[in-house]
Amino acid sequence: MNDEKSLRKELAEITHEVYRKGYTPPLNGNMSVRLDEGHILITPSYVCKGRVTENSVLKVSMDGQVIGSVAKPSIETGMHLAIYQRRSDVNGIIHAHPRHISVFAVAKKPIDVSIMPEAVYLLGAVKCIDYYMPGSEELKEAVASHAAEYDAYLLYNHGMITVGKDICEALYRLETMELCAELELKAKALGGAVGLPGLEIDKLLEVRKALREC
Repeated sequence: MNDEKSLRKELAEITHEVYRKGYTPPLNGNMSVRLDEGHILITPSYVCKGRVTENSVLKVSMDGQVIGSVAKPSIETGMHLAIYQRRSDVNGIIHAHPRHISVFAVAKKPIDVSIMPEAVYLLGAVKCIDYYMPGSEELKEAVASHAAEYDAYLLYNHGMITVGKDICEALYRLETMELCAELELKAKALGGAVGLPGLEIDKLLEVRKALREC
């Protein structure tokens, strides 16, 4: 079993970092970590991400029951749980609204991660998900149905999700995805971003495969 106190501290710190860097507005987004086989820790509903504390983080069972608190967890708790249930290798999830990624989300345009080698082996590809009401069963199932294949998601008219072996890796993927979105937008002034050659992408995907198997 993981050290609950340490995981609470880490989750609160990463939540503050996501907020401090402007990756999500005060009351938007949600972050979680896997505590053990039967529980996760997740940010509470309607609490500014810059004010989440170790004690305000909520412990939730895999069937969605809050343990030891009357506070409400994020409305996206079901989506987090569904990913954890389908990916035993995932121990951290971030759902946020970074500015450049959100431009693609509202324009309903995919983000090209083939423009940076680091993005290819860290993200692989970004799965685009049609709009569904936040917190809905439809959104949960739309994401969960692709959980086995993807580590990053663009939610049209909504935001993004990244997953990782821990919450830090989920943050690295968020920041890599945000960089690709920013570069693609700014490269339009020079005629547009140019992706890597297909053979180079294949090599990077082999690196990614090897990293995932470690």
